[in-house]
Amino acid sequence: MNVRDNKGITLITLVITVIILAILAYASVSIGISLLNTGKYTDVQTFMITIQNKCDIRLNQYIMGDIEEEELYGEKQESGNLAGTYKLSQRDLNEMGLSKANAKEGYYVAYDFDNGTVEVIYETGVENSGEIYHNLSDMI
Repeated sequence: MNVRDNKGITLITLVITVIILAILAYASVSIGISLLNTGKYTDVQTFMITIQNKCDIRLNQYIMGDIEEEELYGEKQESGNLAGTYKLSQRDLNEMGLSKANAKEGYYVAYDFDNGTVEVIYETGVENSGEIYHNLSDMI
């Protein structure tokens, strides 16, 4: 019997197979992580759009004189980098229908009383395509 007639798997074939499987595993993990980051970005963006819409309604009610400033969403920040903005509590988020949003991540609202507009700020920031976003206006 000739040694060349042996049809078994060679060590080189096995090593090449393991390398190809490792490359495929790395690619799968990279794609999975990217999808998770995209999902987080989309969730935060959706929360921020909802916050903006709910706060727009309250701001218009305030401008029309239907509610007092204390009835706007959030607690006014008197100091720090976000002084003048309103920090949303978990109660505020729940009232807006955003019970899955976490107030500890830092959702803030900047009411522009003169122009009747609202800017939503996400203190934690969220990554998308290598950029970190904090303001809704930068995300849209």
